[in-house]
Amino acid sequence: MWSADRLHSKTNGGDRWRLHLRQGVPNAMFDPDLHDAIRPNRHHALLPPWWSYPEKPNPGDTAPNPNGGSHLVYEEFRHHRRVSDDQRWQIKPVMDAH
Repeated sequence: MWSADRLHSKTNGGDRWRLHLRQGVPNAMFDPDLHDAIRPNRHHALLPPWWSYPEKPNPGDTAPNPNGGSHLVYEEFRHHRRVSDDQRWQIKPVMDAH
């Protein structure tokens, strides 16, 4: 499952397996010392979960909503840390010429 710019497994609810790098090597095990269980943006899973993402949520942050009516980030997000670069992935579109 793609959420913002993180890759998650849907196994066991989708919040305990996340593709990330550990010492430059891909790893999928959730590490509570490094990772926060972040729900996807309810308006669209491809959008950041809060405006200051990947930085930690700021007081007054809202979740981006392309249709308007953005809401304040969930209360449990207030303790989240910055989402580190080793957890973030970039989509590279590939076009098949055939």
